[in-house]
Order: sequence, then C-alpha cells, then structure tokens
Amino acid sequence: MMAARKDDMDSFHHILDQQAKDAQCLQQQMLEQQNQFREEQRKRDAQHEAEVRQMQAEIERAASNRNNEAVSTVKAALAETERENREVMNQLQANHTAAMDSLQKTLQAIKFAPPPKGFS
Repeated sequence: MMAARKDDMDSFHHILDQQAKDAQCLQQQMLEQQNQFREEQRKRDAQHEAEVRQMQAEIERAASNRNNEAVSTVKAALAETERENREVMNQLQANHTAAMDSLQKTLQAIKFAPPPKGFS
C-alpha cells in the first residue's frame, strides 16, 4: 500500500509539475500576445500620426494656395485701380490745363479790353 501511495504522490506531483509548466507556457503565450498587440498598436499609432501630419500639410498647402489666389486677386484689383487712377489724373490734368488756358484767355481779354462806357 505504501508503494501505491508513493505512486499516487508521484503521479500527483507529476500532474502538478505539468500544470505548472502549462501555466508557464500560457503565461509566456499571453506575454508574447501582449507584446505583439503593443507593437501592432504602436504601428497603428505611428501610421495615424503620419496620416495626420499629411492631412495637416495638405491643409497648409490648400490655405497657402488660397492665400496666393487672394494675393493675386488683390494685386490685379490694385493694378486696375492704379490704371483707373492714372486715367483720372490725366483727365484732371487735362481739365486743369484747359481751365488755366481759359482763365489766361479771359485775363488777356480783360487786360486788353476797352474800359466800359462811363469809366475812363
């Protein structure tokens, strides 16, 4: 009976040892899965960050393009305004010259006109 009891104990210890090995194996597998998950998450995070940076760059390019378009529009409007201002200045200069010529002729006519009757 002692031998049977020793065999039962050996068998029990063998089962416990096997369960301990199985538990270690499972623990190792879980650790590897956890590490794999972390690595995959890190890759996803890195990819997400790259996509965000790319989108930000695209937004900045689009904003820059809009700004460039706006600058071009403002420059074109400014050039048109300058052209219109030159035309107005030329017209004003022509009007001024005509008015001065008319005034000069009026002054000459007054200077050389005979005095009105009753004035001597």
